[in-house]
Amino acid sequence: MVKYILSTGTGVILCSIISTRQFTVTADPAETKFTFDKIVYADPPVNDKPRFGLPEEGDVAAHHTNEIKLYSGTVKRHKLHGDWQSWYSNQQLCDSGSFFKGLPVGEWKHWNSSGQLIAIRHYDASKFFRIQNEFTRSGPKQVVYPLTKLYRKNRRQANYYMHASYSFSFDDHHPHHFSLQQAVQNNITPGNSYRPLFDECLHHGLYMNFYSNGAVKDSGYYKNGLKDGIWIHREESGSYVTGVYKNSLKTGDWKQYDAKGKLQYFIFYDKKGREEWRKRIGR
Repeated sequence: MVKYILSTGTGVILCSIISTRQFTVTADPAETKFTFDKIVYADPPVNDKPRFGLPEEGDVAAHHTNEIKLYSGTVKRHKLHGDWQSWYSNQQLCDSGSFFKGLPVGEWKHWNSSGQLIAIRHYDASKFFRIQNEFTRSGPKQVVYPLTKLYRKNRRQANYYMHASYSFSFDDHHPHHFSLQQAVQNNITPGNSYRPLFDECLHHGLYMNFYSNGAVKDSGYYKNGLKDGIWIHREESGSYVTGVYKNSLKTGDWKQYDAKGKLQYFIFYDKKGREEWRKRIGR
């Protein structure tokens, strides 16, 4: 497994380990607070039709006009299945990963056209099917996954955690009549947001985002679709917060540092992810 070292200014965190739109900073630098963007929950996608009009079986590939590969993959039962790669016209990789019955599995990476790594994701297709099965079972005697408990309370939120728009923030939408080539072309067109070639997914493992200059934006782990353990969220200015998630809720002590690595705040969250108190350091 690839390992990443993220220097925090007060030490070094070793990550075998972020989410887009993780936090914003208020205008007052004296009272900097990291707050989550408002979540807009998405209805689950309808998967009763083959995506992109794919053939039943075989390899799929296309080329740019200059014969440079645009994408390469395989299809099984009208769904992407197996290794996948797509390229910009300058031959830089756009994304790479693997599919299992149309779902992402294992490590996925996305780069910009300059070759800078923008995102790392890890997915688990088998756990996706298990959790979906728990969702649909009527009154199970035992619930294994925390996402199922959330589903019983808030279906739209649970479905959102398993939707592609949660994994990658994108503005455009691919209609079902889009061809695979049109979808890939959209991703490599300057100014367009990256839209993965899957509608559903389950995060499990390392999750990282990077700024275009290569600096780490967010870094953490997912477990069965929810944030779990120590995470770091960093602003472009260099200031950052770090602490522990449990079932995607902040919990316990979090710390906020300035761009020079100087501790600014201690922040405490209760078991429901609500901020109970914060203490400013050095005042």
